[in-house]
Amino acid sequence: MSFFTDKWIVGEMKSNELVLLRKSKGNIFLERLSQNKKGNKEHLTAEVLEEYDAAILSDKIYVLYQNVEGHLILIVVNGNKKEEIQLTHTGLSEVFNLCLEIKDKFIHILYAIRGEGNKYYIKHHFYDGSKWEEFLVDVISVKKVINQMKAILMKDRLHLIYYNDDYNISIKSFNLDNLTWSNSFNLISNSNEKLFLDGIVVNNNLHLAFCEYVDENLVVKYLRYECQDENYIKTAEEFISNEGSPSHPTVIYYKNDLWITWLELDKVFSRLSKDMGNSWTQIYMWNETKKIDFIRYKYLAVEKDENVCLNYSFGSIYPEIRFLGFGSTRSAVEIPVKKKTTMRFRL
Repeated sequence: MSFFTDKWIVGEMKSNELVLLRKSKGNIFLERLSQNKKGNKEHLTAEVLEEYDAAILSDKIYVLYQNVEGHLILIVVNGNKKEEIQLTHTGLSEVFNLCLEIKDKFIHILYAIRGEGNKYYIKHHFYDGSKWEEFLVDVISVKKVINQMKAILMKDRLHLIYYNDDYNISIKSFNLDNLTWSNSFNLISNSNEKLFLDGIVVNNNLHLAFCEYVDENLVVKYLRYECQDENYIKTAEEFISNEGSPSHPTVIYYKNDLWITWLELDKVFSRLSKDMGNSWTQIYMWNETKKIDFIRYKYLAVEKDENVCLNYSFGSIYPEIRFLGFGSTRSAVEIPVKKKTTMRFRL
């Protein structure tokens, strides 16, 4: 069967009600699911240029997209009511990596716009409950726009992890008290070209995963940093996959275990750490993904679980939506890790 690259978003509302957002040929559909069964489908818009994202807060669903005229449009769905708000006065050029983060009264919109050559401008639109402000976060230079940045919203800060070129990954933080961006901090720099990016923060530790070229092959790499205000101290580093053609590395914290999952040859692979990144199991290959259609979901939840930090996950499509690549390994096959891509970080 196949892996579909379309962006689908699944959200868990109160009372375990699920909502599913998906884009198809310029349309965005909202479907409400009950016990993983198909429900009522609502057509939200037919004017999506390319990018869209979503967030949920209380009982409201927020959907952000760029329309065919270049405007950023925010749709707020509250029960059976729908409000559509145009956020821009003039149309923008095509945006990339459009990201929506909402907490309390604060709304954050992040995206990149292409400049000359390989330059991209990372923009931040911020709403404090009464007015909008716009910030230029950074100017970067990348050849390929593939998951070039990752936003992580914490209590009093918004962290943005991003490529500032094809080799270096940096982080900046937006302070919600004084409404300023910090200086950039370089997390990793070497001569190997990189692709894709994902990360989570658990117990004040940043867990980062990306793909890096080694001997002209890609490999999934993991790094851990201890966060101390605006300083980030590297405490672990390891190659996770064998060399090959992995993509879409995804970091998941689930019931005290740390997982990294990725896609390769239309199958899902993963590794598990029971000590938060100090050591890792063999590679697991999830055989069921050879027999089903699946996708990489963005996951949203109204009520946060302290034992789960899950932003993205591979998962099956209809008739049953379920996440793949972590949890019970009874249906997975162990694959040995080749020594060439095994490394340890020593303090």
